[in-house]
Amino acid sequence: MRDNLRMSAAAILMHRQRQFVRRLRDADATSPATARSLDDLGMQTHWIFRRMAREGVFRSVHPDRWYLDASAWERFEQRQWQRLVTFIVVSAIAFILLLLLILLR
Repeated sequence: MRDNLRMSAAAILMHRQRQFVRRLRDADATSPATARSLDDLGMQTHWIFRRMAREGVFRSVHPDRWYLDASAWERFEQRQWQRLVTFIVVSAIAFILLLLLILLR
């Protein structure tokens, strides 16, 4: 149950991250010259947005003008997938070990 909740939370988080990226891409806010304000994009500084900004995915050229760094997004997304795969593998190993302990009793 708890693993299902974590997986669901991870899926929701990744979906929300992609929404933020899509908004900036759709607005062509992909360089310092085309940076847009969050108001223009219809966005707020959600904690997910702030986290991605700390990771360099969203870059600020002015206190309220942002753009998407596509290469940073690719690296960020790759790390997210690696974490997810690691979580799945560790969960599977833990499940197998638990099953073995139960069967060997």
